[in-house]
Amino acid sequence: MKLSRIAWLNIRRNRRRSFLSALAMLVVSAALVFAFSLLEGMKAEMARNVKDWTWGEIKIQHAQFEKNRLLNPLHLNVADADALVSRLAALPETEAATPRTAFSVIIQKDERRFQAQGIGVDLARETAYSRLPSFVSAGRLPEAGTREAAVGIGLARKLGLGVGDKFTFMTMTRNRSMYGVTLRISGLMDFPVAALNSLAFVLPIDRARSFLQLDGAALEIVAKVKPGLDPADVAEAWNAELVPLGLSAVSWTRSSVVYYVVSYIGVIFNILAAMFILLGSTVVINTTMMVVFERRAEIGMLGALGMRADELVRLFLLEAVFISSLGATAGALIGCGISAFFARGGLDLTAFMGGINVEFPTLLFPALRAGTVLGSLAMTVVISGLASLLPSWSAARIEPVDALRG
Repeated sequence: MKLSRIAWLNIRRNRRRSFLSALAMLVVSAALVFAFSLLEGMKAEMARNVKDWTWGEIKIQHAQFEKNRLLNPLHLNVADADALVSRLAALPETEAATPRTAFSVIIQKDERRFQAQGIGVDLARETAYSRLPSFVSAGRLPEAGTREAAVGIGLARKLGLGVGDKFTFMTMTRNRSMYGVTLRISGLMDFPVAALNSLAFVLPIDRARSFLQLDGAALEIVAKVKPGLDPADVAEAWNAELVPLGLSAVSWTRSSVVYYVVSYIGVIFNILAAMFILLGSTVVINTTMMVVFERRAEIGMLGALGMRADELVRLFLLEAVFISSLGATAGALIGCGISAFFARGGLDLTAFMGGINVEFPTLLFPALRAGTVLGSLAMTVVISGLASLLPSWSAARIEPVDALRG
C-alpha cells in the first residue's frame, strides 16, 4: 500500500486530532492572506500618497530649497511657474504637471494658536494631477481669485469651524514681513494623508502668490510621467535644461524615505509571517508527537513488517503536509473572502493616524494578488511540513522490539 494512502487513512482515523491541527493552519493561513493583502494595499496607497501629495512623482524646485526648507525660503522659488508647467505638460513623457506653494501659518482662535500649512494650488491642473475634488467631504473647492479655502477635516475640528465660517492666519511673506489673511471655508477635505487632514488647507494659488508676494512664482512643480516610464530617468533628462536655470528635478524614488520603506517592508513582513507560521506549527508538532507516543505499537508493527526508518519519516511527514494543506487552503479562501469584503469600503484608520506625520494612508484597501495568496499558502504548508520533521525523526528512531513491548 502506498504511503500516501496510509497517511490519508491515519488522518481519517484520528479526525478530531486532525481537525484541530488543520484548524490551526486555517487560522494562520487566513490571517496571512489578509495581512499580505493589507500590506499590498498599504504599499500601493503609500506610494500613491507620496506621488500625489507629499513629494510628487517628480518634484521640481529651486536647487537650494531643500537645504534651507526650515528657514521658509520663499525667495528660493520657481519663477514664471505657469510657463514652465505648460512646457512640461506638452512633453510626450508627461502625464500631468501642476504648480504648488506650501507655506506655514499660525491660526489664532480665541486664546489659542494653531500651527497649520496652507497649500496654494492651480485648481484645474491639480484636479488632473491628484483627483482633488474626490477628497471634498462637505461643501466645495475654493474658486480661483477668491479668499476661500478648503480645510482638512481634522484642522476644522480643532478650530471648531465648518463650511461658511471664517478663520484668520498670520504668515511670512517673501520680503520677511508678517501678513494677516482672513479666508472663508468653502469646503472640508478628507485627505488620504493623516497629517494633511490635521494641518492643511488648500486655496487658489493666485491668492497665495498675492499675499506671499511671489509674483507668478511657485515653490515647487510636481509632475507625473506616463505609465511604464522610470521617473528617475525622466527627472535626470529634465535636469539637463533645469540645472542651468538653478532648478532641480528629483524623483520620489531618489528622495522619499517612503520609497525605501515600501521596498523593504515586504522583506520584514515575510520574516514576521514565518515566525507566525512557526507559532501555528507548534500545534502540528504537538499533534505529531502525541501520535508518535500513542502509536508506538503500530510503529513497531510497521517496522517489524519491514518498513524502513526513512519510510516512517515520510509517512508522518505526509500526514502533517496533508493536514496543513487542507487547513491552509481553507484558510486562504477565507482570507480572500475577508480581503474582498474590506476592499469594497476600506479600513478607516483616521482615528488612529490623526497625530502621525507620515504618508501612511488613512484608508486601507486590501489588494489581493495571486502571487501573495499562493505564496502565503506555500509558506504555510512548507514551514509546517518542516516543523513536523522533528517528531517524524523521533518516530523513525523507535526500535520495533521496544515499540511492541509498549
